[in-house]
Amino acid sequence: MRGPCRWHGPLTRAGRFLLSESALTAYVDALPEKESWTFEERRAGLFTITQARRWQGVVQLTTGDGGLLVSCGLARAPADRLADVEASEIEHLTGDWYATCLDLD
Repeated sequence: MRGPCRWHGPLTRAGRFLLSESALTAYVDALPEKESWTFEERRAGLFTITQARRWQGVVQLTTGDGGLLVSCGLARAPADRLADVEASEIEHLTGDWYATCLDLD
């Protein structure tokens, strides 16, 4: 389940994350506390977030990165809750932040 996520473009997702970490943290902190999905497209730093899901202390963001059969994004989760993140690939970025990809095929 763990491994490098696929990234496209001149700036790696890890690099984009570092430049966007404060905006992403502010976005996640502003999500409603209740467990739910959000489908409103929003910018947070260098990422366009198309979906956000909050449940039991875990937040997972879909960013539109990936490809036709892969959905990628970011997750903020305590290490002991990492198994709850829905992903086929997870890469640790920093602290409680992870890059995620989910194979859709």
